[in-house]
Amino acid sequence: KFSSFTICTNWDQGSDFKGNVRFGPQVDNVVIYQNDHLGTPQKLTAVNGAVVWSAKYSSFGQAEVDLSSTVTNNLRFAGQYFDAETSLHYNYKRYYDPETGKYLRVDPIGLAGGINLFLYASGNPINNFDPKGDLVWTIEVVVLIAIAAITTVVVLDHYRRHPLKIPALPSTSDDDDVGDKVIPFPKDPPIDYDDDDDDDFNCEEWLMLLNMQHDQISQLECKGYDMSKEKSEHNLSAQLFSEYCPHLSKQVKAF
Repeated sequence: KFSSFTICTNWDQGSDFKGNVRFGPQVDNVVIYQNDHLGTPQKLTAVNGAVVWSAKYSSFGQAEVDLSSTVTNNLRFAGQYFDAETSLHYNYKRYYDPETGKYLRVDPIGLAGGINLFLYASGNPINNFDPKGDLVWTIEVVVLIAIAAITTVVVLDHYRRHPLKIPALPSTSDDDDVGDKVIPFPKDPPIDYDDDDDDDFNCEEWLMLLNMQHDQISQLECKGYDMSKEKSEHNLSAQLFSEYCPHLSKQVKAF
């Protein structure tokens, strides 16, 4: 775990704490932020678990800091920094007044940010946040982006590790054995096929990879590659797909 100037904690692969390691400016006190679902600091704790800073907030982020706090924390809503001299929050592109729930300047992206050019987070600071003072984010969008990112990584990793196996095309050469072929997850040229002995396949996955292969061949052809052979092979695969998966035959792309 890193801070701006210090390696704060060192953990081994077994999740055992191995101690603090420091370099650069010496930092004697390491604190841990306890934030809410939008990233607003609720408490700061020392490494021994003692609360060294805490605050309660109004709906629009005006902090009432516990007088027993022993450290200073100027972070407020996500992307905001408390200015003690003005009691305003610096929000990157605009200053924000937590007492009124409004910015001091109009939204730099204009009406694209909503009809009220001064209001914070579309008037819903419980579920929304604005880390740069221009574009409102909702917690639902953040969750969906996280789910999509994780799903994409898992799917890509799955198809790289486990290429889809489909029935083989009959060989046109007397020297070639009739065997199953594997369509790997699409990648940069060349597109090749490997022999395998397993004849398990899945129509939906096969359709997805065939259509991705079609798009890849089209893109490579636009870049100047001679893809006539690959187009012919793809059409044969698409034809075979239609025979094995007739209920999806209208969805497969062919040249």
